[in-house]
Amino acid sequence: DCSGLTQYAFGKAGYTLNRVSVDQAKQGIWIAEGNIQPGDLIFHSLNGNGVVSHVGIYIGNGQMIHSPKTGDVVKITNITTSYWQSRYITARRIIT
Repeated sequence: DCSGLTQYAFGKAGYTLNRVSVDQAKQGIWIAEGNIQPGDLIFHSLNGNGVVSHVGIYIGNGQMIHSPKTGDVVKITNITTSYWQSRYITARRIIT
């Protein structure tokens, strides 16, 4: 799932992340939406209730890499669409 992907990827780089996305959203430092850089974690509320339920890794050019759901393949997704913009919650920088 999404947080497993980010935990795995950051672990390979020597960083420890919490297991679930809502807890990962409390790690690192807060980044304003306009200042997101490749490698930053971006968090969304998939059901639109304002509670973090999804995380991806920003890769630049308005895109993130993420695992959409358990059993699905890892994908690159455009986060500038109205779907993702309306569900955006926060971004965090783990690697400074």
